[in-house]
Amino acid sequence: AQKLWTALSVTEGVSHAHDHAVAHRDLKPENILFRRVEHGWDTPKVADWGLSKHLLEHSKSRDGITVEYAAPEQFSDSASTDKRTDIYQLGAVFYELFTGQPPFEGEMFAVMEHIKTETPTPPSEIADVPDGLDGVLLQALAKDPEERYSDIVYLRDDLQELFERV
Repeated sequence: AQKLWTALSVTEGVSHAHDHAVAHRDLKPENILFRRVEHGWDTPKVADWGLSKHLLEHSKSRDGITVEYAAPEQFSDSASTDKRTDIYQLGAVFYELFTGQPPFEGEMFAVMEHIKTETPTPPSEIADVPDGLDGVLLQALAKDPEERYSDIVYLRDDLQELFERV
């Protein structure tokens, strides 16, 4: 339940940025900070907005990204990034939150190739995760941005539904 709540809280933060036409473009575990709460779960905060970009200013840059959490389009010279890039990156961060490892690991160029061509192992094959989480994370991690959640609110809604069932 706490991991789902954390994922929901992070999604809310990124959703707020998207509502203001800002994409983060470098979501990774190191950019999720926690504020201690005395009588509850520590509250996550999304940090390091240095690579953030207004959604209307699509970027083709790969500079400054962390490969393990990058979306496939971040490795293409012809594709641009947008809010669906953040959705992919959240999928990778949440994958690690629930499984203890990113979707792909290894040497940088091998990881880049896996991200572009392979589907991650379903989280339920690695860890004990809530029923339905495989579908949510694998949709967020879809190679083609058109197959991902079209808006972060849909990812949030699916996480909320899972949270309500645990």
